[in-house]
Amino acid sequence: MTRTRYPDLKPYLQDYNHWANGVALLYTLSAYVGGITLLFSAYWWLNGLGIVLLAHSLVYAELLAHEFLHGNIFPNPTWNEWGGNIMLWLFRGYFPPYQSQVQMHWRHHAGQVGSFNLGDYLRSLPPGGRRLVLSLEWLYIPAAHFLLQRHLLSLWLRSGSPLRQRIFIQLAVKVGCALLLGLFSLKALILYIVAHCLAVTLLRVVQLFQHAVVSGPQGKYEQTFSPLLSERYPWLNVFFLNFTYHNAHHVMMRCPWHSLPQMDRQLATVQPMYHLPLLQLMANYHRFRIARLLNGTGQGADEQGNLTLEQFYGRLTPLGY
Repeated sequence: MTRTRYPDLKPYLQDYNHWANGVALLYTLSAYVGGITLLFSAYWWLNGLGIVLLAHSLVYAELLAHEFLHGNIFPNPTWNEWGGNIMLWLFRGYFPPYQSQVQMHWRHHAGQVGSFNLGDYLRSLPPGGRRLVLSLEWLYIPAAHFLLQRHLLSLWLRSGSPLRQRIFIQLAVKVGCALLLGLFSLKALILYIVAHCLAVTLLRVVQLFQHAVVSGPQGKYEQTFSPLLSERYPWLNVFFLNFTYHNAHHVMMRCPWHSLPQMDRQLATVQPMYHLPLLQLMANYHRFRIARLLNGTGQGADEQGNLTLEQFYGRLTPLGY
């Protein structure tokens, strides 16, 4: 097998842009606070705007947490740890220590996929429970996401005492905040849940189609894809903090989000970048929303590496891993 000779990518290594990072962080925090505030409004159109703002701030929180885990925001590791913990708190509310999160994510980059099989788990459920999950997913309510989170939570709670205590405290604080929000306004709490489900759905649409196992002449291997919101207008991908340039990210994990489009263009001169039209993939997200739960990823490419989107179901994994 011929090894790809990459161009000089050193300029992208830890290419910190404090202005771009500052704007992204300020927007995330402002949209989070502003979105929650609008949920209390008596006007439905302001409630709708609040849901959109809050959902997008949660998307950015998860994606910025990913950047912090790679050390791509600040040169100082301690600052990255603090920033990562804040962003993880906004989106998830409970999580292991920062370094454990880093190790889990690096296992993803090493191609180590967990042994948990969602399809087998769903088939093991009582018929009523399975029908409930599948019905909710059919209605675009991300029930399987919460099942995966429950699986991770059970693993963490079965681990050593310090981690179990940490998770219990985080859960207590998160539930307490939710109850406090509900005491002020039950409507705001319900709309917050709607915004969170919308954020999960947006992240799933992107993450589902970033990886697939392909059978080639030399055996099975994992192919990485870049589901772009727009190839013609790269700036539109900032909606997902350029997380859509996933192939480039896997080539150099220490390339910050704001430099990924430029590095992607440079890499495209020496290798296929497997750009997928995200708008077209939304049709796959709709069409295979039940099939992917029970039958796995489907086929993203054939043995020759040609795209086979018509059978690409998407891989459903815990967000961020």
